Amino acid sequence: MSKQAPSTSDKTIIKRIFSQDGFIAIAPFIFVLLWSTGFIGAKYGLPYAEPFTFLFLRMCITVVVLSFMIMVFRPPLPKNWAMAGHSVVAGFLLHVCYLGGVFSAMRFGMSAGIAALIVGLQPILTTIFARAMLSEKVNLLQWFGLLLGFIGVACVVGESALAQFLQASEGASSITGSTINIAAAISITVALLGGAVGTVYQKNFGQKTPLLSGTLMQYIGSATAFGILAFSFESMQIEWSGEFMLALLWLVVALSIGAVCILLYLIRISDASKVSSLMYLVPPATAIEAYFLFGERMGALAIAGLVMAALGVYLVMRKARAT
Repeated sequence: MSKQAPSTSDKTIIKRIFSQDGFIAIAPFIFVLLWSTGFIGAKYGLPYAEPFTFLFLRMCITVVVLSFMIMVFRPPLPKNWAMAGHSVVAGFLLHVCYLGGVFSAMRFGMSAGIAALIVGLQPILTTIFARAMLSEKVNLLQWFGLLLGFIGVACVVGESALAQFLQASEGASSITGSTINIAAAISITVALLGGAVGTVYQKNFGQKTPLLSGTLMQYIGSATAFGILAFSFESMQIEWSGEFMLALLWLVVALSIGAVCILLYLIRISDASKVSSLMYLVPPATAIEAYFLFGERMGALAIAGLVMAALGVYLVMRKARAT
């Protein structure tokens, strides 16, 4: 049987999807899907390398891949040193502070669920910063959506993770336990602040920066910072394995290039508070992925949290009706 040619309606649908408006419509969903796999990749990769060493290698490979893409596609470069400098600062906040903070917190013993719950405050914090620095307007319904999204994230993380956090916050009796708890708390706080401030900074100073070459500047600065951190505080030993290399490849291609470019694009075309609200969908998406990949249970509380997080993001992202 010969292949049937696409109908006119099929061609119209394909054309709409790959048009600018079509991409804008599906870009948030692609971003959430890719970004949510970050914890999965970390779970596969961290047993074989220390966090700063792992991220340093990831950044270096990303720099090589992006440099090759720039040589092929020849996009415009930053017009001046100030524009390149802003990209480096944004990259330091979004990659070194956020990723480094999350990976370090997990390395210091914080569970992925508790880490996700704490950085789940990022949309609210970003909205506060965006109102103060960018004069973005947020209506009452959007504030309710932000609050509902955070409650949804808390439900997905689960009562057991909250109980573990409360137990850890009381402080261990030994000096070693207290040190680990404090280090993890500091790391995750750096991640939370870095993600929120970085989003607003990118929105304020990165609007006119070419997307591909600006992203390269971010990763060059981040690779340098992670190299210094890894050399100063870690052994930089890597246990090479198939699992580690697959995790590294996925994190480079899908997250460092795919998800981050989409994130910067969304920040450019939308309010920082709206883009940040997408982070509420990351823990529910990760929970679904963990259910299929690792057989982790999803109870009624997690499913209810997923629905609340989705509704919260909808309330924040929806267009206001014309009056």
